[in-house]
Amino acid sequence: MSRITLLAALLCVAAPLASSAPGQALTWNFDETTTGNDVAWTSPTSVQANAAAYEATFSLQTIEVTVSFIGIPFGPFDVTDQIPPEFQTGSGTQLGPAPITLLSESLIFPLPPEPVSVAADVEIGIDATGTGFFDATNVVLGEIEIDLGGIFGTVTADITAVRIVGQVIVEATQWIDLLNALPGTAGVAPVLDGEGTLLDGDPLLLTLTDALPNSSAALIVGFTAIHAPFKGGVLVPDANLVIPGLPTGPLGVFALPATWPSGIPAGFVLYLQAWVTDAGGPLGFSASNGLSGTAQ
Repeated sequence: MSRITLLAALLCVAAPLASSAPGQALTWNFDETTTGNDVAWTSPTSVQANAAAYEATFSLQTIEVTVSFIGIPFGPFDVTDQIPPEFQTGSGTQLGPAPITLLSESLIFPLPPEPVSVAADVEIGIDATGTGFFDATNVVLGEIEIDLGGIFGTVTADITAVRIVGQVIVEATQWIDLLNALPGTAGVAPVLDGEGTLLDGDPLLLTLTDALPNSSAALIVGFTAIHAPFKGGVLVPDANLVIPGLPTGPLGVFALPATWPSGIPAGFVLYLQAWVTDAGGPLGFSASNGLSGTAQ
């Protein structure tokens, strides 16, 4: 199959996508307790290990301590708000394939120069098989000043256990945002997005949003990324194929469903970008981000 034949087959309009689109995000919840021992949690399911990118969010939702004072256990007590916010949550896109690391930090509570109450080396990520993991090693449990209430009031107690509750949400994708959008009217830049696994015969969907309403867009498709200056912006793909006249409609949106052709070798990369006729752009055009899709 020639490259031009491939593109024509790929980008012809197909039937609407089924409701259960491929590439949906997985949510993994963990709830682990340590009494000073290392913690090693793995997810019950796995994502695609050879994805081009991973869109992931993690959050440490609850951190509780159980304490002992004069030999009497108390708690648990929620100390989540005393953990620095930058350690509690994070999100972003990381290039694949797996393994990838989402968080690798030494967590210390409270922050120096206060004496350590709880410390651990925490790592959250996805291993080479696509399985999520949460590890806490070198765990240190010290003392904490805490209000026990009743007749005890505020005392210095020994921490005997720490409970960590968290969540990882991850989506393996063959699509990578290559940035380089060009804003148009009102400083708004169109957004090009792709959905689909890019496996033989699987459905895919290209969507453009935030374009100038009731205008016309051209989809640029290429086999390489050139990042060339163009119309006051950056032309990301080489223009191997240009599909003009795509209407943005009253909402500034178009959707292009298609089917990924059979016989495309794994690792084949397609580059795309949409350019919109827009008088508010530097030279009469706005442009979406560049987008790449990698065949499985």
